[in-house]
Amino acid sequence: MNDSFTSQTSNFISAMSTGVDPRTGQFMVNLPVISLTGNHQLGPELPLSLSYSSLNNINSGFGTGFALSLTQFNNRTHLLELSNGEKYRVSPGTDKVRNQTLNSFRFVFTNGQGDGEGYTLFWKDGKTERLTKPEMMRHSSPRPSYHPPDDSCI
Repeated sequence: MNDSFTSQTSNFISAMSTGVDPRTGQFMVNLPVISLTGNHQLGPELPLSLSYSSLNNINSGFGTGFALSLTQFNNRTHLLELSNGEKYRVSPGTDKVRNQTLNSFRFVFTNGQGDGEGYTLFWKDGKTERLTKPEMMRHSSPRPSYHPPDDSCI
């Protein structure tokens, strides 16, 4: 069992905008940087923003606490961080997301070959994000793509 602390405070609407979260008193910043659209403006769209959280003590190249708002999964800590700011723990050895109260996404193993190969995140709106693990990295990184929504997504 993973004993690392996980807070659900960032999973609420009041924590998704720049300012002080009235529930926790923490100051959070979300600065939109650019929205990239591929395939000659046909999609998919990748909105990039720079976020700050006082709970993040990692320097990702933007300063301590700042990070790009991209979906990522850490195999070591089993922490799933979504591009919308939500954070969840995943049960070790499975693709079961803990404390997910809304079915806005589905998180699955990409190929069923274990947790080192990659994952796919199916969003309710039809967006699909593939997370692959680069060589020698602990985090899985995103490859956003869109597929038409159908009944099998969620």
